[in-house]
Amino acid sequence: MAMRGGVRAVTLKMVATDAGVSVPTVCHVLRGRARLMRISVQSEQRIQEAARRLGYVGNFHAHALVTRASRTIGLTTSRGLSPFLGSIRWSQLVAGIEVQVRVHGYDLHLIGGGEVEDIPQLGFEQLMAKRIDSLIMLPALYLRLPKPLLQPKLPVVYIEPGAPSGCTAAGLDHLPGLGEAVAHLAAYGHRCISWCSTPIDHPIYNERRAHVRQMAARLGLDFEEFILPIELPDTQHTADTLLPFYEGVRAHFRPAARTTAVICYNDSVALALMNVLNGQGIDVPGAISIIGFDDLFAQFAVPALTTISHRFYDIGAAAVDLAVALATGPAPRIPARVLLPSRLIVRGSTGPRRSEP
Repeated sequence: MAMRGGVRAVTLKMVATDAGVSVPTVCHVLRGRARLMRISVQSEQRIQEAARRLGYVGNFHAHALVTRASRTIGLTTSRGLSPFLGSIRWSQLVAGIEVQVRVHGYDLHLIGGGEVEDIPQLGFEQLMAKRIDSLIMLPALYLRLPKPLLQPKLPVVYIEPGAPSGCTAAGLDHLPGLGEAVAHLAAYGHRCISWCSTPIDHPIYNERRAHVRQMAARLGLDFEEFILPIELPDTQHTADTLLPFYEGVRAHFRPAARTTAVICYNDSVALALMNVLNGQGIDVPGAISIIGFDDLFAQFAVPALTTISHRFYDIGAAAVDLAVALATGPAPRIPARVLLPSRLIVRGSTGPRRSEP
């Protein structure tokens, strides 16, 4: 019996003897080629049962040499001090990646630990060395990417925002959920939609705000803005994030008499707004309905926050699907760009418009 690190390993010959078949037959079955090689269902079941009973584990390196594939997906990270890596966003994204990697029968290899700008290069080198079959990256974590990594035909999947032009990417379409949010408030009888945010000059922010304004106009609703003049905190931890938003809302949010519904740029603004209004004795949703964006900790608010899901988990899973497709098939002529539609999650912070404005 062969030895692996001092442990006796079960061999293909042992499985074949136990199942009463040849070694090549065992190889075909355990590699998923039973139908192709016209092996009977009874023999396939007998081999699989023998492998389970004996505790057979395939040799990873031998399989990689034969198939020229590692069955491993790489994911570049950043240094542990990166705010994003300590956030719920990262946790949900990685959870989706981890589960979907297992669904495809692959392993996940994290690439990080060094200087931030060295990590993308390390990912490229491991891809070229066949240590991984595909690479998933979040370009927003890095100031720049090495030029060799930007080749369209490489098996690399970028997670939006910041995906290089002409490369395969997965991300979120922010607009569907915002449209659902405006329609949801209109159905409750609200006639004026308010937008509340910090002074962010970013394409995503501008796109969200413009779409809410356009949807309100399309439904014959008034639109107003509340811009909170605060600096964004350099952290993603919940307690540290909410405090400056809370202080900004308390100091600057002065709703007009007609204000009965507010859509916020993210959950942090929405939760801070709910907290301030509740402290002022203004009922949510009785007096003002509130909607957030992201769905990170919205369900734990009181009342539970109606919000638009950013679908971080699903984006991670979609990135893995693309990574496996790139690893197992020819490079597409036109790289895929999968944008999942955002979704409105209705909870307790929205309700009918108050009868007296």
